[in-house]
Amino acid sequence: MQKALAEALDRAPMGVAVVRDRRILWVNERLAGWFDLARDQVIGSVLKVAEDIGLAVLFAECDRVCVTRPGGTIWLQRERAFLADGLEAYFFEDVTERAQIEQDRSRLQALVEALSTKDSETGVLNREAILEVLDGHVSRSRRYGNALSVIRVSLEPLPGAVPRATALRDIAREFNTQLRWTDQIGRFDETTFLLVLPETTRTRAEALAAKFGRERVPLPAAETWRIDCSVASWQKGDDARKLIRRLYSCSHGPKNA
Repeated sequence: MQKALAEALDRAPMGVAVVRDRRILWVNERLAGWFDLARDQVIGSVLKVAEDIGLAVLFAECDRVCVTRPGGTIWLQRERAFLADGLEAYFFEDVTERAQIEQDRSRLQALVEALSTKDSETGVLNREAILEVLDGHVSRSRRYGNALSVIRVSLEPLPGAVPRATALRDIAREFNTQLRWTDQIGRFDETTFLLVLPETTRTRAEALAAKFGRERVPLPAAETWRIDCSVASWQKGDDARKLIRRLYSCSHGPKNA
C-alpha cells in the first residue's frame, strides 16, 4: 500500500514533499524535476543543504515562490498539511501561467492609469492631465500675451469632522458649477485641486477664490473642510513650472466658514 501511495504521488500533477523537523524525507519526481535534481540529491536534506541545492523555497515564509532554473522561471503555489508523528506534507502547484496573467494584468492596469486623464475618485482631470492643460495655456499666453490665472484650492478636514466618502467628488462637482466651459479643474494631490482659468485676470481669479474660501455658499459639500486658496497669474517669462512655484509661495491662508 505504501509503495502504491508513493507511486500515485509520483504521478500527481503537482510537486509533493514530506518533511520532519525541516529535514526532507521524501519528494516526488515532479518536484525534484522542477529543480533539475535527482530525487536522491534531495531526500535527507536539512535546511542548509536545501538552500545549497536551491530548495530553500520549501521553507520560505511566502506560500507563492518564484524558482529560477536554467530552463526558465516558474512560480509555485505552496500548501502545507500537518500529518501524524510530526510529519508535514507540502504540495506545490505550478501557477506560472496564472502568475504571468496577473503580471500582465497589472502592467495593463498601470498603462491604462497612465493613459487615463481622469482622477478615479473625483472624476476631474488627474495631476498629469491638468499639468498638460496648464502647459498648453502657458504656451499660448507666451505666444499671444493672453491673460491666464491659476487657483490652488487646498482642503483640510475640520477638527473632529468625518467627511463623507464622496466628499471630494462632491466638492469637485461644485467647483465645476462655478467655472466656465473654458476653465478646467484637476486634482493636483490628495486634497489639492488646480483650477486653470484662461483669459482670466488676477482680479477676476481672486474674486472666484474668495467665493470658494469665504462665502462658501456655492460649496455645501465643503462644510466640514477648511479651504486654503492661492492665486497666481501668468507673467512674461513664466513657464508652467514657474507659475506653479509662485502659486505655492503666495498662499492667502485658510478661509474658515
